[in-house]
Amino acid sequence: MLEKDAEIRKLLVIGIDATSVSLSASRGGFEVFGVDCFGDLDLKKYCKVSSSLREHGLLSGSKDLFTEEKMQSLVKIAARIALDHRIDGILLASGLEDYPEALAELQDLSQILGNTPEAIGRARDWRRLFSQMRRKGVLHPETEIAEDLEEAKKAAKDVGYPVLLKPSKGCGGTRISLARNAEELEVNCLRCAKESREILVQEYLQGIDASASVIATGEKAKVVCLTEQVIGEPRLGQENPFGWCGNTVPLDVSGDIARECISRIGMVVEDLGLIGSNGVDFILSDEGLPYVTEVNPRFQETIECIDRHLGTNLVKIHLDSCLKNKLPQNYEGRQFWTRLLLFASKAVHVKKRLSGATIRNVPPLDSVILKGDPICSVVVSGRSKITSLANAYRKIQDVKRLLSSP
Repeated sequence: MLEKDAEIRKLLVIGIDATSVSLSASRGGFEVFGVDCFGDLDLKKYCKVSSSLREHGLLSGSKDLFTEEKMQSLVKIAARIALDHRIDGILLASGLEDYPEALAELQDLSQILGNTPEAIGRARDWRRLFSQMRRKGVLHPETEIAEDLEEAKKAAKDVGYPVLLKPSKGCGGTRISLARNAEELEVNCLRCAKESREILVQEYLQGIDASASVIATGEKAKVVCLTEQVIGEPRLGQENPFGWCGNTVPLDVSGDIARECISRIGMVVEDLGLIGSNGVDFILSDEGLPYVTEVNPRFQETIECIDRHLGTNLVKIHLDSCLKNKLPQNYEGRQFWTRLLLFASKAVHVKKRLSGATIRNVPPLDSVILKGDPICSVVVSGRSKITSLANAYRKIQDVKRLLSSP
């Protein structure tokens, strides 16, 4: 139960990557404590105290992050900070939403300012989510849930090839694969099943990969921004064709299409009874219709781009919705903003500090980034989607030159 009248000054941000949320919290005037996997240099800049799996020798590569063991390790690190500094509340970045035991332990440390573990469980209960959307008439890809290969084969036959295979736990497109026939399904299903007890067998829809930032009070919800996702981009070293590697804010569509997306997506969040800042992923079809694929009941990685585009502070808006049942006003968007995440196409030894006003997630000097792992990100603006993206890719090229120079 959130303490409505509590004075919130000290915030602990925890997740796989806590940098973006910590930046927003710091700009909002809060005293920030950060716990994540990577321990980037800018996280330390935004936080009074921070700690990470990397600093504790527990970071073995991003492919092994989505496990109960890693999430429990984050909570243990957070417990020490919470005890030493008497924090007022916890903000969730990405990663912990699929681990109820870790969330329960966090709740014992301090109040989670946002969705309760129970509400998060509702949003991440795939059967319940798709059942509710069917009842409400919300468009979504046809999806069945399988617990073994035989169930997956039957599900794929019912859904119809090609299908996407998704682990029930994870974020950022991790281990998502496409199966165009039974042979590909068997290979990809066995790979997916290594890390997840349940597998989503989902209709493959083509269109624009998009997401919505939604603020909610438990009864009402308001979409504050629509964004376009950058998915599977080889120029960024992303080897997974369904792996997330950035966003452009806002989604560049007509007003009619935006209103259709906002109406349907707000309904989903209200029906789940969520509060605070939430993300909803969807595919925008060629006909301009949103097909909802996932609900993320916590802050999104697009938080800085949305803050800058709207000229506001999502952490403050989040706390107003959680503690005061207050939805935000309507904001007039400014420039387009793009965040791109660069991945290592081969192992990288960071010998020079990556510095610059546009660079985020700066790795510590002398760190070794394994092939396929994230190196850093850039956040850049432009007067249009095209110029914003072009400016961001130019900054990525600058980073590549810094990394390759002796």
